[in-house]
Amino acid sequence: MTVTFVSGCFDLIHPGHIALLEFAASFGAKTFVAVDSDTRVRQTNGLARPIQAEQARVQVIEAIKFVSAAKLFSTDEELRALIAELQPDRLVLGSDWRGKRIIGSEIVREVVFLNRVDDHSTSKLVDRVLGRPQA
Repeated sequence: MTVTFVSGCFDLIHPGHIALLEFAASFGAKTFVAVDSDTRVRQTNGLARPIQAEQARVQVIEAIKFVSAAKLFSTDEELRALIAELQPDRLVLGSDWRGKRIIGSEIVREVVFLNRVDDHSTSKLVDRVLGRPQA
């Protein structure tokens, strides 16, 4: 059975998230999603995030038809341990991760990137809702 692995915050689901999960699911029978904990999101995106609590984000991700299962993680070590436990065939990431250190890349057979869809991002969505100027 082919297993694909995706990780991320998935704070406010937008078309880019759906495209990434659909793309990941196109590779195999199971798509596993690791969701950043609230603590991890605050560390990477600032104290105003996440918008939705971790359990809500996991619940939303698990409801998406392309996803087989989801689990929270808080540290790089926990993420690596999840990947090692599942032994997925590939990691699927957004193209914004090209050239960066990818946790667990040494465990999987392949790392695959999906080009961003119409430049969707949660940060831009939050800025728009708050009336902040768009770049």
